[in-house]
Amino acid sequence: MRGLILACVSPSKIESIRHTLLSNEQSLIDTRELPQQFSKTQFQKLLGQETQGIIFDARDSFDSNLFTGLNGSLVGGGIMIIDLPPITMHFLKSLLPAQLHSSTEMNLEKNSAALIQSLPIEALLKRFLKFATTRKSAAIIVDDKTYFFPPLSQQTPSVDLAIKEQQAIVGQMCRVAMGHAKRPLVLTAPRGRGKSSALGLAATRLIAEPNKTILITAPSLSNLNSFYQHLKMPANTHVSHTTKNNVVCSNGSSVVFMPVDQIIQQPPQANLLIVDEAAAIPVQQLDLLARQYNRIIFSTTSEGYEGNGKGFEVRFKEKLLKIMPQTRFAALNLPIRWSSEDQLEKIIYSTFLLAYPVKACRFNASYSQTHIKELTKKLLNEDDYTLAQVFSLLVNAHYQTRPNDLERLLSDPRLAVYGLCSSDNGADQKTANNDSNSSHIIGVCLVRTEGELSDESIDKLYQGKRESKGELLPQSIVLNYGVTSLARRKIARVMRIAIIPEMQNQGFGSLFLEKLETCLSADQFELIGASFAVDDKVLGFWIKNHYALFRFGNAKESSSGSFTSEVLKPLQTGRETKLVTDFESLQSKFVDSFLFKVSRQLKSLETKVVYLTLKTIALSLGKNKAISESFDLSEIKRFINKQSHLSNVDFQIARWYLSWLIENHQLTFKKDRDGLIIELIFKGLDWHDIRLSQSLTGKKQIISTIRDELKIMLTKLNE
Repeated sequence: MRGLILACVSPSKIESIRHTLLSNEQSLIDTRELPQQFSKTQFQKLLGQETQGIIFDARDSFDSNLFTGLNGSLVGGGIMIIDLPPITMHFLKSLLPAQLHSSTEMNLEKNSAALIQSLPIEALLKRFLKFATTRKSAAIIVDDKTYFFPPLSQQTPSVDLAIKEQQAIVGQMCRVAMGHAKRPLVLTAPRGRGKSSALGLAATRLIAEPNKTILITAPSLSNLNSFYQHLKMPANTHVSHTTKNNVVCSNGSSVVFMPVDQIIQQPPQANLLIVDEAAAIPVQQLDLLARQYNRIIFSTTSEGYEGNGKGFEVRFKEKLLKIMPQTRFAALNLPIRWSSEDQLEKIIYSTFLLAYPVKACRFNASYSQTHIKELTKKLLNEDDYTLAQVFSLLVNAHYQTRPNDLERLLSDPRLAVYGLCSSDNGADQKTANNDSNSSHIIGVCLVRTEGELSDESIDKLYQGKRESKGELLPQSIVLNYGVTSLARRKIARVMRIAIIPEMQNQGFGSLFLEKLETCLSADQFELIGASFAVDDKVLGFWIKNHYALFRFGNAKESSSGSFTSEVLKPLQTGRETKLVTDFESLQSKFVDSFLFKVSRQLKSLETKVVYLTLKTIALSLGKNKAISESFDLSEIKRFINKQSHLSNVDFQIARWYLSWLIENHQLTFKKDRDGLIIELIFKGLDWHDIRLSQSLTGKKQIISTIRDELKIMLTKLNE
């Protein structure tokens, strides 16, 4: 078992506790010694360690991401000391059982109960202290008084079952390399289960065979510390040489590390590719790796500091099964670093709602049975069942949801939480009993209040002197387009929206947005928008609900591997014409920007996304009569008839294609028509990239194909 000490004492007393419980020979991580700002690489390196003691500084703030991550570094028999701020003293005492109080203390706590509950203590720190004292699994030291001290086991309990589980997984890993091809393994595990060490043990077994190359990658080399610690030379060989974590054996076998992007650009030959912490790698990159290698192990932490979002589960596993239907899935469940009955892990899982599943929906809801409800901070802080429903839904729907996101959910005054609720008599009784209103949450939306910036803030933004924290949409509008009037408006930014899996793709997301817009409009919001990692499905959802694109990021985000997209929609159009005028000005500037950037900064934007964007641009231009209804098609016809070169008519094709999209907006994307025109005319890709994308032989066939497609389009136009 691991020990937990909650200490609300002076700094000198913390040192005394440390020297009493931890010897100088025992390893220690002391977060008081960390710099205030440290890089992601430093963060990952810190969390890759194993330690026998942790002093966690919570005096100034309680960093939930760091705290949950360090939990995985503390070995069995280790001790975690939390250095608490003085303001928690009376709150801590109020949580203790009555028998541990003196009569004087009991009267004081009773008379001050309301005041104690209103103390400005961070929401997640409060939750953690409540769960720690409820489980009676912590020593509580206030000043010089120790209120409760459970016995600490200084040895990790037997891990025989966990080791057997790990050995079975190692066997599966080796079969990926030695057995049938195109049967990759996807391994998931919470922290402390020996996932990375299992990879090291499997690699050790494989390089015992001669001339085997094991290629390994991860988001960062520091993710692989445990892997290299467990990578040992087989008895029948020795290390020939090592270079930057590349190990070459005397039998010709080797273990080679390469960053993900390098593997994708120049894939080396390998008998096995290992991808560790795969959930932290963009899905698009994982998809490319799966198409390049027939023998792969994808390994990832299922929850913890990496972010416990299920984007990896939801998005990538589905793609992988399409590429290789015989993919195998496995999990490590039993902890190796500590006991399966470890109380510290249970407290952390309860506090931060880690691994809380989305409950299956057992009722049939119709649109008429739904209503929107704001889930207040008070409700979420007091009703753990509702909070768990909300957070698990967000975790399930999004790529990365970190513990600090839960803190914002509970305490950020500018972040509102809305639920799409359904009352249905057919719901199972257990679910109904947990909700006093017999109302079931089928969707969750996080909305942040932005805008209403002062003239001074707007001027500083406009001049590039200062960025406004937490004002993503108004800041983007001012910095990129200079439409300062919109930054003065009251703006609602949809940060996340999610529907339970069983009711997705049935129109409930659009219904939720419609109800949300009505609600926000009544609260005097003038604009609603969103920012998201773009793909054609997500963008299609927002366009379908009449949101207008107004910006793409200039480069792909490292976390998602996608471009960021921003959309906006006016809510008060019937009341004020100036809002409409300013909004149309923003749209016009976006059109000019996009048509210029699509062949430059946005050249690698997904072709289907470009298609959807061009379609919205065309409809907007057509509505404003910016595209002439009649075209002189003679030059395009000359090109079709091989009487003119593409370079003579490319700009005319681009302009006519926008007009064609207006007339044919009901048609869906066609790769060899829309894809080819976009990649050749709008994006300006080189012949090699187009050949690969369109599966054509070269320039001659590309030109021939676009002539054929244009001829078909013109023929249908004349029908």
